[in-house]
Amino acid sequence: MLLSAGARILEYDRTMLHSKDLLVDDGVGQRRLGELRHPLAHLDLEISVAIADPGVVVELARHFLDDATVSMEINTESWSIRSVRKRAMECATELVRQSL
Repeated sequence: MLLSAGARILEYDRTMLHSKDLLVDDGVGQRRLGELRHPLAHLDLEISVAIADPGVVVELARHFLDDATVSMEINTESWSIRSVRKRAMECATELVRQSL
């Protein structure tokens, strides 16, 4: 759905990077996708942050863009030809997520 709406999705696989960052105009934000719909969101230990300080925004944007240069972009073609194993893992994790 995100791809068909024009979103760009980048997969970073050099190390574990657990971050969902959003660059909008001159600000940086972080929020878990679907956080408001999650039934146990009140138990989540993650936080959401919005930063408007120009110096911090520039530094975080630079880090994000550096990571983007070594990331693989997921497009509609690569998404549609992903392996059966990967699709099975997605289904399995979705079943677990829905059971929470």
